Amino acid sequence: MKTKSLQEWRDSKVLSQRELALAAGVSPATINRIETGKVKTKIMPKTKRAISKALGVDPSEIEW
Repeated sequence: MKTKSLQEWRDSKVLSQRELALAAGVSPATINRIETGKVKTKIMPKTKRAISKALGVDPSEIEW
């Protein structure tokens, strides 16, 4: 199974950061921080699950 970055997955689903954030129930800033590598702490498992579900992929398929 090939992994892709969050941005690659989001782009492949033709979603903006805001659209993905709304679908996942997180802030657009959270999506931006993950994509730019500016996350200061470990990403919470529930956040990973919510974003993965919104994208329709398994969390293990995303390079966090």
